Amino acid sequence: IKVVELMYWKHPEKGAGRYIRKDDLGRYHIRSPWFDIEEGARSPQEVAQEILAEDVESGDTVFTILNIEKHMQVNVCEPKAKFNIILKRDIPESKVAQFIQRRSIDAVDIRKAKDGKLNWWGPLILGRPDQTKQYIFGIDTSKGQGASESVISIKCKETGRKTGRWSGANSPPYEFARIVIAVALWVGGANPRRLPFLKWEENGPGWDLGRCIVKIFHYPYYYTPEKPGMIGTGMPKKQRKYGWHNSRQTKMELLDLYNRKLAHGGYINHDKKALEQCKLYIHYPGGGLGPAEMVFESASARLLHGDIVMADALTLEDDRIPKVRHKGTVAPVGSFAYRKQQKIKKKTKSKSWRKQFSFA
Repeated sequence: IKVVELMYWKHPEKGAGRYIRKDDLGRYHIRSPWFDIEEGARSPQEVAQEILAEDVESGDTVFTILNIEKHMQVNVCEPKAKFNIILKRDIPESKVAQFIQRRSIDAVDIRKAKDGKLNWWGPLILGRPDQTKQYIFGIDTSKGQGASESVISIKCKETGRKTGRWSGANSPPYEFARIVIAVALWVGGANPRRLPFLKWEENGPGWDLGRCIVKIFHYPYYYTPEKPGMIGTGMPKKQRKYGWHNSRQTKMELLDLYNRKLAHGGYINHDKKALEQCKLYIHYPGGGLGPAEMVFESASARLLHGDIVMADALTLEDDRIPKVRHKGTVAPVGSFAYRKQQKIKKKTKSKSWRKQFSFA
């Protein structure tokens, strides 16, 4: 069926006196005096729906489309490298914890590939990410049967940039857990942990993923929910549960934070595919929010769906990760700098009011 578009500027009255204007993003639009009046009298959503016939902008979208397009224009770029990565097949699950404890990448099989599932935008130093930085993994797990992707989104805490993404649709949770560990060992990070912080959605298939990571592989550095502290202290306490629980309220709060970061800064996303998915996130008629393609699916089917948007959003709350303290260079014993440091320490110590009592 051939679709014929009858736009307003083709109308003899509404399109009279039409002209072209360039917007803030460098795009050209056909306008007319009639359109200028209608644009001032209607909401942006109504203009998109009733006049411009724009599918995405006319829907009840979660993210501000203009903010996404501005972010894409400034930051989107192709990945510097693509890899296929997994734990070596001959390593049993019982031995994985030993490699994690030693922070050893000997267990990792990583190879460059044109169609690799791991896209990397950050710098690589001697074949690995910068080991003076700390990294956060946001993980959204699918059922692994080809319907939707399981995703690992990787963010650098210090720079606020998305440095990598692994995505694949055919890895069940128990196999995806091995991939998560392989990527974590390869990415590493700054002292003292030398491992990335993992935060995954625990609903649906994420429960099985979390059990493998925590109970079987004994990964030490992951997100745990907090419960309110005792009255008078105000200090929250960590629970024994692991993983981020997705509810209607927590999901809305997290995506609102993502929307603010795109508008005001604090997060730089180079991933075009991820930002295109953001445009298609909508508010569902019956409540809740998610991808437009899932609007007619049941609530249980939505829990089995994995996507890049949620994985990216899970990396944004990084306040639990402590700052790295660099001690600086240590002067060699006997050098001029070493003797100077010792003299300063001795002088500082002598000025203190604390004195050792001599029993002699």
